[in-house]
Amino acid sequence: MTLTQAPKPLAQSSIHIADQAIGEGQPVFIIAEVGINHNGCMNRAKRLIDAAVEAGASAVKFQKRNLQSIYQKKLLDDLSSCEQSFQYLMPILKDYELTIDQMLELKEYCDDAGIIFICTPFDRKSADQLDEIDVPAFKVSSADLTNFYLLDYLASLHKPLIVSTGMSIDIEIEKTFQFLQARSVDFALLHSVSSYPVDPRDANLGRITQLLRRYDVPIGYSSHDVGTILSVIATSLGSTIIEKHITLDKSLRGPEHKVSLLPDEFNHLVESIRETELASLKVNDYILQGELLNKMVFRKSVVAARPIKKGQRITEEMLTVKSPGTGLSGQQFYELIGATAKHDFEIDDLFHDSDLCDTQDGADLAIPDWGKWGFVVRYHDLETVLPHNPEILEFHFTYNDTL
Repeated sequence: MTLTQAPKPLAQSSIHIADQAIGEGQPVFIIAEVGINHNGCMNRAKRLIDAAVEAGASAVKFQKRNLQSIYQKKLLDDLSSCEQSFQYLMPILKDYELTIDQMLELKEYCDDAGIIFICTPFDRKSADQLDEIDVPAFKVSSADLTNFYLLDYLASLHKPLIVSTGMSIDIEIEKTFQFLQARSVDFALLHSVSSYPVDPRDANLGRITQLLRRYDVPIGYSSHDVGTILSVIATSLGSTIIEKHITLDKSLRGPEHKVSLLPDEFNHLVESIRETELASLKVNDYILQGELLNKMVFRKSVVAARPIKKGQRITEEMLTVKSPGTGLSGQQFYELIGATAKHDFEIDDLFHDSDLCDTQDGADLAIPDWGKWGFVVRYHDLETVLPHNPEILEFHFTYNDTL
């Protein structure tokens, strides 16, 4: 696929969320990202909303998940087979998840306070619930930029989308841009680096200029860095949306408190955004090493939604999309429809690139003939690796093994 190119920044179209226009010539839309920094406490969630209102934020954002819809059952049942970061995160997600009734209570609290409530749905069921309580816009996490199964459904709900682009190379962003554009949904793109925290040297803010040159939608920045300066620079580069985490205590349990701003710091950010100076940084199209692991853990793969027999013609009802991202990309979800199953699939079995081509699994694996050789493996790699009879295995400990 050829990347969309333009010699100079394109005029940004505007989108509307509630009563606010977002885009070129409009005030920067500042999102106070609560995420799960409420730690499951409604009182803390409301105090964070109050802090965002006092700081002058445009919106407050939360997150909604149905864990059974986005993670394979074996991962939920046996964390010892997962990456260390997943083992740390999963208990937190379970403990901090709010019900849809609690989300409605927070939305009404925001309405009364005069600030926009938005939310990130990580799956179709969560999107349905949020749609029922009339959330005015959806945020799409970097983990789901390639999840056409989810994006197609969100677009059908006819609400504006704000899509983060962390863990993504240019061609992935291009595919998603074209996918959403074809569905006539209003959307914005946010540059992001999905590493916590982001070192300023890796922030790659020049990519904001690159996105502005390629796309005629609102472009912004979702910050995972410490402090406020990079968000200010992003504004000076033309960002019309800034998303930044907010917390009441950076020492609390959870993955995002340490990269969040305290209420007084968030107030300083809002003030600083209005008087920024121009800055420019290099443009890179690569994924950081830390992002590669996150990409494998948090991205989604196409999996079997029901048992499939070898030789069956694959239909959409036979497929769904779940983590981890070690199988066929969610961007290839619709390419599988109409294909013939090359082997039996049980529920949650991953599809792979080989299911879209004529080669057999492992047929193109070149076995070294220069003496002893082996693989670096994790627990869940063993079934794949052992049939090739390596002489050496370098085994990575799990999170619990290191305690």
